[in-house]
Amino acid sequence: MINTNKNPASIRSKMYLTVALLELMDEKSYESITIKELTDRAKLSRRTFYTNFETKEDILNHHFDILVSEYIEILQAYECLTPTDIAKEYFTYWFSHRNLLRLLKKNSLPILIRVFVEFLRNMDSLPIIKNRRFTDSELQYYDAVFVAGGLWNMLNVWVENDFEKNCEEMTDIFTKIFPIHNSF
Repeated sequence: MINTNKNPASIRSKMYLTVALLELMDEKSYESITIKELTDRAKLSRRTFYTNFETKEDILNHHFDILVSEYIEILQAYECLTPTDIAKEYFTYWFSHRNLLRLLKKNSLPILIRVFVEFLRNMDSLPIIKNRRFTDSELQYYDAVFVAGGLWNMLNVWVENDFEKNCEEMTDIFTKIFPIHNSF
């Protein structure tokens, strides 16, 4: 369970713990990182850790909550989204966090599944997608889930291939694979 306290000291402590965890994950396996090492690296007490988090995984969950919120904010800036807009922003956003994605891969952490689920939960807050081909809200939802699932799997392959292609190439691949979604 993550403490959702908005107190500036709590927010700062969470940031220090997140940075410390990511630094340690770069040096050693996630599984071998202890809470003591984490708090020593963050220069915080164990008590501060347990005030804000229960587990190391809570730190990653908190960090990804922030990342998903940032991505959703980017999409909400659009008046009307196209699937190509979603793909372009998606690959650009995650490319900017490629070192984090590499750390997750290196440590065999399936946290990207959680990111995908969180994204789906937030789909209702996105601007209306331009020229939607379905008027039925259930079909719209499943259409969005289909596209999001494709993007998620493409991201996983992209990470596996160590970001061999650039963001524009990934967006182009998406639009070629999903032409029907780009011509609704």
